[in-house]
Amino acid sequence: MPHHRGDARWLAPLFLAAAMSAAPAAAAADDAMTAGVAQDQPITLVVSKDGALVDAKVMAAAPCRCAGRFRIESRSGSANNSVNTSSFGAIEEAGRVLSHVRFGGSDDWSIRLTVSIDGRDDYVITRSAGTGA
Repeated sequence: MPHHRGDARWLAPLFLAAAMSAAPAAAAADDAMTAGVAQDQPITLVVSKDGALVDAKVMAAAPCRCAGRFRIESRSGSANNSVNTSSFGAIEEAGRVLSHVRFGGSDDWSIRLTVSIDGRDDYVITRSAGTGA
């Protein structure tokens, strides 16, 4: 279509073509921004202090049609160590507590959660007195 001064009709096909070619890239960028930790890591570790005790909860961060297992290693001081393991099936809702551990008695503590989901790479979440609860 030839360009005529003051006639913007020729711009419409250009804008439409540009919008159509940018839509897949914009959708992919939007998916990348919203594909947060919850989808990749549907289980999380929530830690708080309750006086001298450390209160740690393994919680569902997002629904997941997955199965797997997790391992919690807690340490308080140099002699108080414990390990707990558990398995899980499909997670229906976020916020569900999968395990609850309380330990303490020392200002030097740490906790490590290792999550193994079938068909995915393991991931690890750690918290310690140095990083805060």
